[in-house]
Amino acid sequence: MKKKYEQNRLFWRDFLTSQTSLFNELTNSEKDKILNSILVFYSEKKWHESIEEEQRILTSYYACLPIFKRKTNFYPGIKSIDSAWPFEKWLKFNEKQFEIDFGKLALKEMNGDFSKLSLMYFERAPELASSRPTIYENLNKFYRFHLKD
Repeated sequence: MKKKYEQNRLFWRDFLTSQTSLFNELTNSEKDKILNSILVFYSEKKWHESIEEEQRILTSYYACLPIFKRKTNFYPGIKSIDSAWPFEKWLKFNEKQFEIDFGKLALKEMNGDFSKLSLMYFERAPELASSRPTIYENLNKFYRFHLKD
């Protein structure tokens, strides 16, 4: 698996650089770490044959981005991927862990918008930090990105 990964590593890095703005903001160390996470996720899941390589990489990236800085498994309840799932769907899978880590009250403050606010955290962190500072701080502690700076 390592040999195949090394062959694909540059392609994955270039592809993610061209497709996602947040990947470009990661340090080289973080890029290496998420690429390692993508490798594990990509290899562990059974992919439907209709999903093209680029969509597999992007889906793997979206799945790994919320978890690669945390100690957690790679969605053990998900054995196969039958379509290219959007980032917001992967964020939703992290809602239960957020509740465990921060409590029901912190989750209740999000008014059922955990995945929407998480998406805002990743895409528009300064806006979330100024409009909902407590939620921003909780998501910062949860995802460990510190995106406001």
